Amino acid sequence: MTMGGRWSQWLGNHFQFGLTGYKQGSDATEQTLAGADMTWRYSAGTYLRGEFAQSDGAGSGYSSSRTEVTITPPPLVKMSML
Repeated sequence: MTMGGRWSQWLGNHFQFGLTGYKQGSDATEQTLAGADMTWRYSAGTYLRGEFAQSDGAGSGYSSSRTEVTITPPPLVKMSML
């Protein structure tokens, strides 16, 4: 049996919090995962995201991990002289 879920909620216009959970198998083949993440939106198109996750279980013999940081600078302001 496999169960899992994801919840996220924006608090105001700048912070989003999320939770993730997952469970698969039973007895010796059980796998679990729990995670939390947060997004801080500085301005439209500029975000800072972070996450933490922990897993447990024998698994299927394959594991993969990825770390990602995305920083998008705000657009440049163009000035002109008349």
